[in-house]
Amino acid sequence: MNNEVQHGINQQQIETLLAKTRIDLTQIINQAGINALQYIGSHPVIIPSEDFDSAESCNQQRLKNKISSVLTNYLKCNYESDEITQNEFIINADFTKLSDNHIPTQSISIRPIVMKLKRPLSIPFFGPEQEQLLPVYYQVTVNIPLIINSKNTHETEPLHSTDLTVTTVLTTRYLGLQHLISSFNESLRNLGPFWRTMTLLTNVYSMARGYRHYQTGSPQNIVDNNHLELITNLVFLFEEALTFGGINPSLLIDAVKQTKSVFSGETMNNLSSVNSLTRSDWMVSFSDLKESFAEETSTDEQNSKQQLVNISDIASSILWNQTSIQLEFINENEESKIVTYQIDSSKSLEDTVKEYQDKNWVLKGSFKGESVQNQSTIQNINSIAESMYTASFSTEVNRKGPCSIYEGEHNGFPIDNGSSSWVISNTTRMSQQTIPEKGTISPGSIVFEEVYTIEWTRSHHWSNKTSEVIENETVIQWDQIIVTDQKKEQNVTFSIKVIDYAEMNHFPGDILDVFYENISADDSNLETTIPSYISTVYEPHKQELFIQDTGTYYQSKISETVPKWITRHAVNALIEIYHQVSRITVDEKINAMNYPNPTELLTLAFEDMLQQFETNKTKFEQKTSYAKNDVFYCTSDKTIYAIRCWYVSFLHQQLQLLSSDLQTDVDDAINDALESADVDDKAVFDEAMNDNLVSSFQHQLSIPFSTSMKLERMDAETKGWNESLLLSVDHQPAYISCFQQETIDDKQEYFLGIRNTCLLGPSGLPILPITPTTPWLVTLNTWLIQIRGGYAVFSIRDMNDETVFHPLFCHEPIDFTRKNEVIRANDGTILGWNTRLTFAVDTISCSLVPSWGCMVGDTDGVLSEHHGKEV
Repeated sequence: MNNEVQHGINQQQIETLLAKTRIDLTQIINQAGINALQYIGSHPVIIPSEDFDSAESCNQQRLKNKISSVLTNYLKCNYESDEITQNEFIINADFTKLSDNHIPTQSISIRPIVMKLKRPLSIPFFGPEQEQLLPVYYQVTVNIPLIINSKNTHETEPLHSTDLTVTTVLTTRYLGLQHLISSFNESLRNLGPFWRTMTLLTNVYSMARGYRHYQTGSPQNIVDNNHLELITNLVFLFEEALTFGGINPSLLIDAVKQTKSVFSGETMNNLSSVNSLTRSDWMVSFSDLKESFAEETSTDEQNSKQQLVNISDIASSILWNQTSIQLEFINENEESKIVTYQIDSSKSLEDTVKEYQDKNWVLKGSFKGESVQNQSTIQNINSIAESMYTASFSTEVNRKGPCSIYEGEHNGFPIDNGSSSWVISNTTRMSQQTIPEKGTISPGSIVFEEVYTIEWTRSHHWSNKTSEVIENETVIQWDQIIVTDQKKEQNVTFSIKVIDYAEMNHFPGDILDVFYENISADDSNLETTIPSYISTVYEPHKQELFIQDTGTYYQSKISETVPKWITRHAVNALIEIYHQVSRITVDEKINAMNYPNPTELLTLAFEDMLQQFETNKTKFEQKTSYAKNDVFYCTSDKTIYAIRCWYVSFLHQQLQLLSSDLQTDVDDAINDALESADVDDKAVFDEAMNDNLVSSFQHQLSIPFSTSMKLERMDAETKGWNESLLLSVDHQPAYISCFQQETIDDKQEYFLGIRNTCLLGPSGLPILPITPTTPWLVTLNTWLIQIRGGYAVFSIRDMNDETVFHPLFCHEPIDFTRKNEVIRANDGTILGWNTRLTFAVDTISCSLVPSWGCMVGDTDGVLSEHHGKEV
């Protein structure tokens, strides 16, 4: 065979080898790109960091990084050690041409493939165009340096060297989903389709309501936030259907329910059956006991039975002590037996049930038996009341007044030989001030004062020295005299001062007209404490005060008798809180389907319950019922409010403790159950309860409430490339409300804010002047409607995409999700931020009615409606 023929054969084999290599690398690039876009679609960058010009460039760079990493690893594993051969040829990646032995992202080029989207329905003015050019796919091109050698030679120079260009289309519609959501988000803002539809519907609504008001005088409130909330959701549903060809079915269901509720006046009960626990075993928990403690403790039994965690039992246990439990057993003959189990019995409840089970009785149910008032709670109530009906006083002595001293006559006796101590000879009260007027007493106030003039006397010794010379001797003569000195001390003030009252340091808040009886409230209001201090402390020690220096003396707490009715009223107040707390229901999304792991389920249930409890804390305490501007109406009001606060705080602590204890008990029970089943590896349980598996399963069960939209490629090279796009829409919350908070990521928040303001007064504006001959023709009123909203999570899912492999379901749809999150690279560097889908509408609606009849407007007097979450 001549050299030319041999060369032709070699070249043909090299081309064949390169073609196989291109196919191989195309598959790797496609797989790496699809997996990258699946992740990027769930965590897209919407706002890029300063390192990127745009979100698009940031997401493309993330895609390039993933392709580069996967492709480099694949080349190192398969194209570096003479593993890929074709006859006598070997092909390897030429890593000498790669910086850091890595496929550079600069060698990867990405371009979008644009297709024509044809929607089955489009309404001019209200939605997107029926036909829309839309970037749908990415085409990726990578240049890979390769070298080819002969198996039989060991030449230093390669037989053939080339930069192989590999081009592939990433067969997933990530780019189309991204642009659909971006265009949809734009349509929700400014004067887009969402604004236009809202404007139309609100005007139709206000006109219809205004005319009804004109005819009948009702409703008094023409534009109502309840209705605006529903309209907002319906408009969103409408625009969602036009843009994506599909809707969120949960939003449709909730909107239908809410429509019936709003416009029929019926109250929709949204209690969730998923929060109930069906117990087929014999175990009994105190939280499962259903009957009321006493007649006054009954609450919504249906609501109570539906709860996974029954907060009413926790709240009631503080008020009442359960003394017995009724156990209902049934046998195979369907005979029933009620057994009363005394809680203080030496036999455990489990042993009691087991005893009857051994006799072929089956526990059918249990309910609460007798209960008694919790005496610890009564003691706490009385202790708080006694503390509140206590005031602290002190006595202050002030001796800063003028003081005059008059010495006794001692003429002729100039030498001072000292004096005795001053002794009070007389006291004269010059003035007395009793309790100040109502409303003027606060800590530090003087509530009683006496001013005295005190007269003092003392003996004063004086002497005189004389001398004379007698017979040349000097004789000294001492003459002495004792006189009485007098001192007059004026304005010596004794003041009784209020240090504190009703435990103000521990529980702040003044009391209106404190120290004056509140007759209407049957409350002594600490009135007796001042006289009591005067009679028991001040008066018995007054004589000592006359000789005391300036200062504070006799600090003392004075208590008065707590009104007998306080305990009864306090208990009733706590029962009221108990009923309010009992209405807390766990979010219906927190159920066993979404959270199969019982420990996590309980954690989330308690967290949801605690969040609702904390949100309503001020509602439970009801401070505004007992005080205004932090001033309590009387001591009894402050006492009952303090008792309410104690109950709310104590219940909060109990919930937190029970949450931890219950989770521990569940974990222990799971471990015991696994051990008894000879399951040594708890990872088996954790895997079965894995949220990702459940999430993936639910992913497959997504019901596309949608119609197909056609995709068509128009260029000549891909003529005949036609597809159908079927989208499933999902968002949280499904129905957004300005009246009810949703719990997202352990945080309660509103996802809709509404404010509507009647601009032309409560009754509208008569058009044309009112004269005897020319009455006004029409009455006009307008409303400024401001709406702000959004969704914690908004996703669209491509249900026709079968390119993403799943180990259980063969494939799974790709989605594009908008939510608040920080997007980071593998090294923790912030790439940008994903953001929620939001909308904003400011529009005007109006109503026009004939003259006479009823005027038109918000005649209830509320011109700016504050009902619900405001903008």
